[in-house]
Formats: sequence, structure tokens, C-alpha cells
Amino acid sequence: MQRKPHKKSRKVNKKSSRKLIHVLGISVLVVLVGAVFAYINFSNPTPSSATYDPATKTYLETFDGNPDKPIPFTNLEQSDWDIAIHSRDTGQREKLNTMQAHHGHDCSAPIDESGNLVTHATTGEYEGAVFKCKDHIMTSINESGYGVIYLTPHYTFGIQEGSTIKFNMSTFRSSPRDWVDLWITPYEDNLQLPLDSWLPDLQGTPKNAIHIKEDNGIYKIFVISNYQETEVTTNNWTKYDDILTPSPKDRALFELTLSNNHIKFGLPEQPLTQNRALYWADTDIPSLNWDQAIIQFGHHSYTPEKDCDTCKANTWHWDNVSISNATPFEMIKSDKRRVTQSNELVTFTSPAPKNSMLRFSAIGTVDLSFDNGETWEKAVRQNGSADASGSHKPEHFSSYFTPIPEGVQNVMFKFSGDGWYNGAWPYEAKDFAIWTMTPRVGGPSITDAPTPTTEVTLAPTAIPTNTPTPSPKPTNTPTPAPLKFSSKTTALPNVLKRGLSTLITSQIKSNKDIENATVIINVYDSSYKTVFEKKYTGQNFSENQNETFTQTWSTSTKLKAGVYKVSIGVYDTSWKTYYWNDTATKITIQK
Repeated sequence: MQRKPHKKSRKVNKKSSRKLIHVLGISVLVVLVGAVFAYINFSNPTPSSATYDPATKTYLETFDGNPDKPIPFTNLEQSDWDIAIHSRDTGQREKLNTMQAHHGHDCSAPIDESGNLVTHATTGEYEGAVFKCKDHIMTSINESGYGVIYLTPHYTFGIQEGSTIKFNMSTFRSSPRDWVDLWITPYEDNLQLPLDSWLPDLQGTPKNAIHIKEDNGIYKIFVISNYQETEVTTNNWTKYDDILTPSPKDRALFELTLSNNHIKFGLPEQPLTQNRALYWADTDIPSLNWDQAIIQFGHHSYTPEKDCDTCKANTWHWDNVSISNATPFEMIKSDKRRVTQSNELVTFTSPAPKNSMLRFSAIGTVDLSFDNGETWEKAVRQNGSADASGSHKPEHFSSYFTPIPEGVQNVMFKFSGDGWYNGAWPYEAKDFAIWTMTPRVGGPSITDAPTPTTEVTLAPTAIPTNTPTPSPKPTNTPTPAPLKFSSKTTALPNVLKRGLSTLITSQIKSNKDIENATVIINVYDSSYKTVFEKKYTGQNFSENQNETFTQTWSTSTKLKAGVYKVSIGVYDTSWKTYYWNDTATKITIQK
């Protein structure tokens, strides 16, 4: 087996490393300690295209990657964002409507020199509705009934004086019935699928939120308090078209500044606006009774071709998402996007930590089993404004945010009727993730202040003089336990067509502290030929603590169909083998 050096380590982030060089004195120590905390305490570490500075609590996602074709950026591809994709129509629950999405099939620019759109045909696969090209991501959806995509980063937004969210986004619009929005919602009130109550789907708005939505080039801003919505837009007549040329290629900078009693949203001065600024709100608001929120970027599609002959479903381009006063929380992904039958099992990439919540959406009444069907309990529906007003719509999907016991990794679903919506119509639950604000290894919850420690000082005890020192009793020196490793590896998905990608996650544990080890993850075929290899040098293992290694295997379109095995090797600095697992897991490649 060949072992080629691999320069990139899982724990090395080049962008954040360059930033650390410029920090002096004690700041260096603060940043290093915080970085270690962020990586150790959260099982889905920040990817290479994202940086997080614990000293300033600033998160930046740049979506780096320049593939030669559009590649999915979805839950099943294990991005570190929570992604929910929804269609109202039962005919589109398995596959979305197809459309012409921006960028060519080779990720070429979305507009040519003559100003014509450059597109590629989508297949309708949910995994392709959010995709990556040219160091940014796109959302594309074309739904004849109603459809929406929500993108949620795994960082909360702390609301205080000067807190900001910034992002770059395209400004080209192809239909007034295709638009984007932004939800800022308290963690405990979040809905996987929030929506204006007057629209024809879902269960309404969260209990409390800030809602910013695009309306034909104007952004309207609303504060929702106890389900009551108040518009706070202060400029509802100026389109961004007035200061820039709408473009599918150029991505303008949008900025939200939010404190407990003031909001400001719009386009700051920048080259795309000829260094002019445009704000749709810069005003005081009623004091918020919450200070930590999740962020959801939305793309809505409501029969986009209806209003005019040239109207089409749009592609929106997103980049450079920056959150100040950001705090990481953990999202644990699942092995499947949806379940439609009772007693189907959903498996997560790791067990639920303490104080975790299971987040998904579903239609029908849902019962959950955390012990493989031995016992069942009702899933907790998260109330939207329709539920709160007593006008719950059983024919619409609901959002769920329900407690899940610590240590649970497999969840079984069971469906039954929701009022008049019964077995004559299809049931479904989808877009599963385990969320937790509790760090996985040590450290206090970000929502709880640490309990103060009370020191007790004992009075000194007088020591008698001339007291003979007793001879020490002989002790038996225990024989040290032999070094042992254990591991658990999953591949999601573990059955896929060649040319697609799978995420391989390995959790490796040692019964002793080990420093400067090398870990190698291999995928090999039936003839023991290595087809993929990932090498991690300089790895440290703490006694009885899992170390998590994740890598994406982008399979070749020329790969032979068959079963491939994943192996794990752990070695010391002289290449002596600490641990070897020849068949950590298996992956089936289909034609």
C-alpha cells in the first residue's frame, strides 16, 4: 500500500493561521486556546473555507472550491450548514421540478460577453438544489405549488451593540415570484420552515424573529414579537436597481447591524454601487427580549413563471457570510434525507450529546422511538403562528424541535393521522439534524453561566515536633495496561453512483495519551488497490477521548462498480503500527 505524504492536516486552517501570525502577546494565547476549544468541542469542525476567531468571536465562510462541474452542497454531502429543501406538491417530494440553473455544466460563468445567461439543466435531485461553483454557492428551485430552501450556519448570532451579519449575494431577478429572505430567530423559537402566514403553505412565522425579505428589488423588514408582526422598513421606495446594475455574476455586499433596540439593513458603500449606500431600515425597534439567535438564509419559489412570458425560476448566488459575536453550536447530520414509512430508522453520524434537540419537518402526526421500537413518544411540534392561533393546517408540513436523549444515534419514526389528514395521503419526515448548544467534550454550555466555585480555607493544623517519620509501606507497582485503540467509521452515503461524493467519518479512540501520531484513511478495491488516501500527521490522542477525522471522497466517473473497503492505520513517528483496521466500513459504488 502506497503512503504518499499529504500536506493538508484536518486541523490546519491556512486562512486562520495567517491571521494568527499578526496577533501579538497574550492575544496569541487566547486565539490558540479558543481555536483548540472550537475544534475539540464540536464534532463537525470548521471546514477549510471557513474561519472562526474565538478572540473576536467572528465567523467567516467563503465557500472556497473551484470544481469543474456544479457539486452539491447539502446535508447528505455533509456541509457544515443545516440545509432544508421543501416542496409543497406531493409530486415533487422525491424529485423537484427541473430548471435551467446558472453556471454552465463546467461551472463556466453565469453570463457571457454578450450578456446572455449561461446555465445547465438540473436533474431535479434535491441534492443539486444547493450547489457550489467558482468559490461560492448557489440556490436553484422551481416549484409550481410552493418551494423554499433554507440555509443555516452552525453559529448563533449574539445581539448586542454593533453586532453584524454580512454576506455577498447576486442581484439578478428573473421573476417577482422568486425571492430571497433572511430570518433571525431565537434558538428556542426556531422553525425549520418559517413562512409568512398569508402564503399558501407551512405553519406561519416563529414566535419571535426578525424577518428581512426581498420584494422586487426592495427589502422589507419586520419585527415579530409573540407572533405579532410589525413592519419597520423606513425606505420602501428605493430599489437596488437605482444604484447598481442587477447581475447574476457580481455579488453585492449586504449588511445587517442589530442591537437590542435598533436595526440597520442595506447596502453599504462599495464599488458595485459606485460607493453609494442604500439602507431600507435604520431605525429604533421595540426592545427585544432575546439576545442569541440562529440565522436562516431563504430562497422562495412560488410558480415563478406565472406573472409574465419571460419570467423564470432564478438562481441566487451567495458568498462571504460573516457573523460577528458568533458562537458555534453543533449540528449532527443523518444518513438519509427523508422517511415515508413507519418504523423507518434514521442514523446520525455520532450520538446525541447532553441537552440535544432533534430538528426536522414532517406531515402527519409523528412518534419517535429512541430504543429501536421498544418504546415510543410523541415528537414535539414547534408552534408557528398558525398553530398558536388555533388554525393549524394538517395538510401542510410542520417544523419539529424535540428533545433527544443523550447517547442516542438511531431514531425510528412512526406516522399516524393528523386530524382529517390520514392514511389516504402520504406521510413524510425529512431534513434531520441533531442540534446542541452543549460542547461535546468539557466546557460549559454557551447558554448557561458557569456555576461559581466556593473555596473553603481550612485552618492550619499544628504539626507535633520530634515525631518519627513512619517508614513507607511497600507498594506493588501495577503493570501498565497495553496500548489499545478502537474506531468507528461511517460513510454517508454508503451506496452511491460513481462520479458522486461520500463523506467518510472515523472516530478513533486510544486508552492512553499519544502524541505526534500519523493517521491514514484508505479506500481500496477488491484487488487491494488504493483508490483514495487521506493522511493526517502530528495527531494527538487524549486518553479515552474520540478523535474525529472527516474526509470527502469524490469518486471518479471511471471507477468500477463494486464494493470498496475503508481501512484505518495509526502509526508512530518511525512508522511502527499502533493500530490497523482493515475493514472499517464498506462503500458500494453503482454504475
